[in-house]
Amino acid sequence: MVLSSPLQRLQRCVSLLYMTLLVLSQISLSLADAKGTSESYPLIGSVSTGITWNHSNFVGNERSEAAAQYQLSDSDGFGWSLLNINSGISYTWKFSPNLPPLFFSGGVGFTRALSEGFNRAGIIPAATTQPNRFYVQDATVSAGWTIPGLSALIPKLSANLGVNGSIPFSMQSRSLGVKTYLSSFLSLIYATPIKLVIQGTSFVGYNVLDNPTIQIDCSLTPQACQISGEDLGSPNDLMYWGGAINMQYPLFSGLRAGVTYRMFGSLLATSFPDTTADPLASDYAQSGKQVGSLIHGTSFFFIYGFNRTASAAQQALNESLGDSGQEEEDRFLDRLSLSASMTTNDRFYSSDGDRVTLPFFDFETDNRSRTTYTFSALITL
Repeated sequence: MVLSSPLQRLQRCVSLLYMTLLVLSQISLSLADAKGTSESYPLIGSVSTGITWNHSNFVGNERSEAAAQYQLSDSDGFGWSLLNINSGISYTWKFSPNLPPLFFSGGVGFTRALSEGFNRAGIIPAATTQPNRFYVQDATVSAGWTIPGLSALIPKLSANLGVNGSIPFSMQSRSLGVKTYLSSFLSLIYATPIKLVIQGTSFVGYNVLDNPTIQIDCSLTPQACQISGEDLGSPNDLMYWGGAINMQYPLFSGLRAGVTYRMFGSLLATSFPDTTADPLASDYAQSGKQVGSLIHGTSFFFIYGFNRTASAAQQALNESLGDSGQEEEDRFLDRLSLSASMTTNDRFYSSDGDRVTLPFFDFETDNRSRTTYTFSALITL
């Protein structure tokens, strides 16, 4: 039996993820043996890897008249798949015996397009990569703290706040002139009497930009310049805001099921047609503040194991879900977390603006490209 092309790609993706997981497990076990089990280490390292692909891989496309005329094969150009590898390090600072500790973390990731499509809809960045090549992503740094005393007022409720920042390592950020991304967040976690854990998160972010409009550095992303030219004449994203509601329910033996609903929007950089700020902007460009499209989405997921990297919100979430935090350093499975998810992100309003979209599945496009699937594994070192 000959497998279809989408199934062959999926099989290769799963095989690659399995081999990567084996390598990471050996590294993790070696590091655990090296540092022993009797000491407490406030410094935690982590490595994660995952495969993401969109639903277009499973949607058959009709053969175009041009393809039939020239006897070409059917096109499946809207299907794509990505391999992600991320590394991180976190530190817990117990600065006071009477107050919760401060959590610091940082990390950087790499992306490789296993199969490339015409687009990557939703929150996934625009198609600036090429297959069979690894691309570095922006490095991230963050700090968080749990607000003390809240659980004494409202039992099983915790509040966590923090700040995030980025270092523009990726070609996409550098080519668009993004110097850094700064944001602050607030996370509330409540464990209900029926074991259902509810987490609400809100954030606001700000981009430090070189230019108010998108002016592509063609030396970094020549493919983008071939399509649209050096200056798009459209504004860069200046500010982001959003929030999410996450619900998780423990099933058995560390397995949990959950759902997340998110919504976010943006305020676009302006100052058109100020030629001193942007000499390439047209004299007829829009002026005044502009608001970006409102996006919302839903994720359905299963998670096995706990993410034990140092984070105020993550630690509170683990404790609410019944994780004691006690792990044996020489056991690989105690430091492994596996997840499988289906995610859909779409504009809040339909293309005609007449109705609100349903972000449970991509019902808006014929190729279903806005629904994605992810398998991932995280290991603490």
